[in-house]
Formats: sequence, structure tokens, C-alpha cells
Amino acid sequence: MEDLAFAKEMKILFLSEYLAAADKKLDDNLQERINLYYDWTALRTAVYWFLNHHASPVNGQELLAAIRERRKSNRRAQDLMINYKN
Repeated sequence: MEDLAFAKEMKILFLSEYLAAADKKLDDNLQERINLYYDWTALRTAVYWFLNHHASPVNGQELLAAIRERRKSNRRAQDLMINYKN
């Protein structure tokens, strides 16, 4: 997706609407579960970038670096935005 600001807005909108519909609150426990899900999914995607038929190691390396940075900074996973190179 070219428009990273729009993508981030949609992620936040989806999460807030989902939580409202489920009558849930975004507490520390749920945030850590979201972080774990994002990190696992990002790791799986990075492996795909390294191993698929049309491999893109640059994308895989950038994604691994973003995961590492998010884990070190303890930022919310939903704030992670990666602009893949084509």
C-alpha cells in the first residue's frame, strides 16, 4: 500500500471498531497479545520474502529489522508500518 498514513488510520479504525463491537477494552494484556500476533505474522511474512520463488531479501531484512526495533522500543504493534520496495 502506497499511502502509509491511510493504512495506519484503517488499522486503528478496524481495531477500535472491533473492540467496541466485542465490548472489549484495550488493556495491557490484550495489547501484548496483539503485539505477539503482529510479530508472529511479520516473522512469517519475512520468511516468505526470503524463501518464495520470487524472493525479495530486501523486504525480508527490512521486516526483520522493524520487528526487532518494535520489540526494543516496546511500541504498539499496530503502529508498525513498513513500506516494501518492489
